[in-house]
Amino acid sequence: MSKRGVHAETNNSRQVRRARARRERQRQNSRRDYRWVLGVAVIAVFVVAAAVLIGLSQSSSSSAGGGQVLNGPAPDFTLPAASGGNVTLSDYRGEKNVLLFFNEGYGCAPCWQQIRGLQEQREEFDKAETELVAVMVDPLDALQQEGRRYGIAVPMLSDTDRTASNAYRVLGRGMHASKPNHTFVLIDKQGEVVWWKDYVEMRAPIDDVVAKVQDLVGLRQG
Repeated sequence: MSKRGVHAETNNSRQVRRARARRERQRQNSRRDYRWVLGVAVIAVFVVAAAVLIGLSQSSSSSAGGGQVLNGPAPDFTLPAASGGNVTLSDYRGEKNVLLFFNEGYGCAPCWQQIRGLQEQREEFDKAETELVAVMVDPLDALQQEGRRYGIAVPMLSDTDRTASNAYRVLGRGMHASKPNHTFVLIDKQGEVVWWKDYVEMRAPIDDVVAKVQDLVGLRQG
């Protein structure tokens, strides 16, 4: 082979290597670009998720801190009671204040312990002319079973169709979208909602609840 042919072949080889090197650089650049775009997308997802969680947390904190989610005339309801018969909220009007305790019910030990703890303060509630009523979405037989287990004597109402729970805006504030969390609603003798509070920690300080009721019904002064 002549020197010219060798030189031409060498040039061709160089051009092939250069072309391969360019393609390899392009592939590497494309991979870097892809990783960069993917990284930005992942960060964006985390930022949006964090913003949503912060918003939900602030919303929950607001309602848990005593923000009035429901006020004005208390929605009336009639629900079956675990002790038998039905209970109609408006029957208490003019006679007693009513403290509704919406909770998760069956399977929630802290909820039943809370009911029992509140029940132990029944004398204080009686002084405040206030009836404590627990409302849960479980069927009557489940309420009766747990009532016997925990020694519950206060009215326990079964809201299986969630009519009352929806009306009082208590569903989905805890771990279950179809159940209440740990929400108290105080209704005065005129049938007005004067206090609404959801406890996200699923345990309300009993003394605080009693003191709140006493303050709002005018039993305590100063």
